[in-house]
Amino acid sequence: MKWSRRKFIGVGGLAGISAAAGYSMMSEAGRLEVRVTDVALPGPESAGQLTVLQLTDLHCTSESSLSLIGEAIDLGLGFRPDLVCLTGDYVTNGRLRLKEWYGAALRRLAEAAPVYAALGNHDGGRWAGSIGGLASPEPMIEFLESAGIRVLHNASAGFGKDGWELRLAGTADLQSDRFDARAAFAGVGEDAGDAVILLAHNPDTKDLVRRYPWHLMLSGHTHGGQVVLPLVGPPYVPVRDRRFLAGLYSWGGRQLYVSRGVGNLYGLRVNCPPEVTILRLRPRPPAASTTSPVSEVVACRA
Repeated sequence: MKWSRRKFIGVGGLAGISAAAGYSMMSEAGRLEVRVTDVALPGPESAGQLTVLQLTDLHCTSESSLSLIGEAIDLGLGFRPDLVCLTGDYVTNGRLRLKEWYGAALRRLAEAAPVYAALGNHDGGRWAGSIGGLASPEPMIEFLESAGIRVLHNASAGFGKDGWELRLAGTADLQSDRFDARAAFAGVGEDAGDAVILLAHNPDTKDLVRRYPWHLMLSGHTHGGQVVLPLVGPPYVPVRDRRFLAGLYSWGGRQLYVSRGVGNLYGLRVNCPPEVTILRLRPRPPAASTTSPVSEVVACRA
């Protein structure tokens, strides 16, 4: 029997999924990596370095336990962040479990630094309601705010430290039926400060906020592909634009950072370990490139 290249790759991919699934469920889904990336943003030359901790896609479930979330928080706080940004999907399918314990874990972030958050598709709204979860984002907003976290749900806020005057904007998720870019940027002008950081769960949001002033967008949602097969890549990703799945990117003179996230769906991670994201912000000289080349894994916890 003659095998075509496509058939060979297809069969090999299925075999790879079967073999890797057992490994990932036992090991990789809980093998947290800390990825540290330098990001240059508009700011005064005298501004100091700001350390931003980004956590996303915590997906508190039996597969993404409070133990794993607690470890991610421990790792992130070990870098003594000046600012914490959370970019959605705190639960799975709109089901909020273990509220008291979960709230206490998240409150540790707010006790260490100012925390700003955006919501994801699993956190309430049209999509979550359609699968039996929260039909409204209000319960999740209330839960996060009770933990000392400021939710930027189509809203913005200012943040200043060490010579920086940043503006943070956050949008509702694209699948929530609450997305309102105009409201999110209502308090953000062209002269809003040194730089504007946008919190938006789905990186596809970039196409809908092209005309608004922002410099760096922080997203999750992709899980980095979650299952990444050798020579094939991820068989499925929940975004239209597959170019932006994990890491720092330049796009139209701006920057996007897409984190692989902490949690997962179905307990699977193959060649795509969970990520705790540390961004070191530094002022950018006027003629410098927008994308910073320095990114490294500096810690790993099995």
